[in-house]
Amino acid sequence: MTRGTKIGRRLFVAVLLAAMIIGGATLVRRRVAERRAVPPPAPPLLPVETAMVKAGTLTVSERYLGTVAAARPVVAAPRIAGELVRVTADAGDRVAAGEELAALDDRELTAALAAREAELDGARRERVIRQKIRDRLGGLVRVNAAAEQDLDLAALELDLAVARVDRLAQETVQLKTERGYTRLLAPAAGVIAERLREPGDHVAAGQAVLTLECPAFGYRVVVEMPAARHARLAPGAMVALVAGESRLAAAVSRISPAASPDAALGRVEIDLDEPPFSLPSGSRVGVALEVASAAGSLVPLSALLFTETGARVFVVDDAGRVTPLAVTVRAMDDERAAVAGISPGRRVIVADEALFLRLHEGMIVCPAMPADVGER
Repeated sequence: MTRGTKIGRRLFVAVLLAAMIIGGATLVRRRVAERRAVPPPAPPLLPVETAMVKAGTLTVSERYLGTVAAARPVVAAPRIAGELVRVTADAGDRVAAGEELAALDDRELTAALAAREAELDGARRERVIRQKIRDRLGGLVRVNAAAEQDLDLAALELDLAVARVDRLAQETVQLKTERGYTRLLAPAAGVIAERLREPGDHVAAGQAVLTLECPAFGYRVVVEMPAARHARLAPGAMVALVAGESRLAAAVSRISPAASPDAALGRVEIDLDEPPFSLPSGSRVGVALEVASAAGSLVPLSALLFTETGARVFVVDDAGRVTPLAVTVRAMDDERAAVAGISPGRRVIVADEALFLRLHEGMIVCPAMPADVGER
């Protein structure tokens, strides 16, 4: 190969490489220009939850805590003093009427009763003998074989024997009764609420050993509330007992005013046939007292934004466009509010304050399926 041919080939390769570089640069500039010509994608719409506004009446209640208690607690206590030898029931046990609950030591009473019964038996035999002696002397006096004085003494001794029998019989009955008092029996069917004494304890007459809760006597809910609220209450007024999501309508049975005008709280009692929600005695239950009601447009409480100038809601139309709207709150509870200034059937945004602060009039959002806000 000649030198001229080699130079020509090198020039050809150089020209080809230059053409490829220029063509690549031109293609890159064209792609960049095409991308710049495409408009940027629109930012995503803000997703929001909404609720449908409905007409209704909102009842506002105040809640207090009440205590479930037996309407008539029963105390098992001995009528005589003594030492406990056994307690057969414990807290939570169910007992039947007449079932033995505890017993006192009855050994002294048993011994005394045995002695009285033996003495009574002897006194009865003596009475029979005295009766025979008097009858025999009476026959002798009639035939002048005995003195009247002897007959009088026999009659007196018979009267004393009869009196002794009567006294010993009464003492025997009394000892049997006292021995019966050594056994504590359940006065009615129920459940042992509390065990207060143990075997070996000395108890006085009337001192409680056990307390019982008898369903047959009913239950009550006792609640203390401010004396100012008593003006809204009267026996027969309706309240709601609340436990979680469960509610039970009940009527006020009695009201005990505060002990003095300066006292803050008074006592309200609600009688029931059964414990509310099957709760045991001592449990706490909510008591809802209606204090106000208002008609209007019902919205969730989380749909309201409270500002220095008042409350407002954010209405969303079918196109997703946001419109702030000032409203007047007539009443509200823990979940909803009755307001004026917005008609039923419109959709409002439900959110927290941070999201509300991002909204402005005319903004387009992506509303979720509306939730119903109706009268409960």
